[in-house]
Amino acid sequence: MMGLRSVVFNAGGREIYDRDIEGIQEVTRVCGGLSRKELAHTVCDHLSWVTASGRHKIDACMKLLKKLEAMGTIVLPAKQEHKPPPRIIISPKSRTAPRAAVCGELSDVGEVTLTIASVTGDKDLWNEYVDRYHMLGYKRPFGCRIRYFIVSPKGELGCILLAGAAKSMGARDEWIGWSDKTRLKNLPWFEWINRIEYRFGSNLKKRIIVHVVVCQETWEEIDPETSASVTKTSRHAWLSSKPLNRYNVHER
Repeated sequence: MMGLRSVVFNAGGREIYDRDIEGIQEVTRVCGGLSRKELAHTVCDHLSWVTASGRHKIDACMKLLKKLEAMGTIVLPAKQEHKPPPRIIISPKSRTAPRAAVCGELSDVGEVTLTIASVTGDKDLWNEYVDRYHMLGYKRPFGCRIRYFIVSPKGELGCILLAGAAKSMGARDEWIGWSDKTRLKNLPWFEWINRIEYRFGSNLKKRIIVHVVVCQETWEEIDPETSASVTKTSRHAWLSSKPLNRYNVHER
């Protein structure tokens, strides 16, 4: 946590320090010939700014770059004309054709499990099922996501998509009374310390080095007895075998 200097503002759920801005200024100066998207990828590399799945946080980075340009801190390359990505057209095949309905008690179906659609072929099959049977058809999901098949000895029973919640959504935040400041206040906060020496065993001859992170969360909920809004706080601590920093603390 040392050497980061002062926080300038928050962007995409993370704190942006003055040292980060100096790095962004250097990247935009050296890599001025790149497109804006390529520049955002480069900045994400520089800041180790990635999603939970390891992909660069391009949308958040682009918003940060535009904000810095509006402040006069950096100069972005001119916008390039891009054609919108082609609409995905899925042609239904016999593999997803309607089959006999599976009826009866759950025990009649057999063991029901979830299987990850992890390879391209499985993802295409998942997309085809959703496009064929969902009332809205298949729409390209955004953000971090993972696809599952609901399977049993009788075959596939359904499809599930899990995706990360949007950190900021204007209509939702307005409905629940959150401003940007309030939303950031309600995000979990982490504190950590590295290289704690722990000795144990006979005469304390054995030693290990551990790293500790503490997370504090605050939220409001309705008391079921009084119907009043109450504020609650939780505090958790974890040990890590690897040093912690602001780039990896969410993964430890």
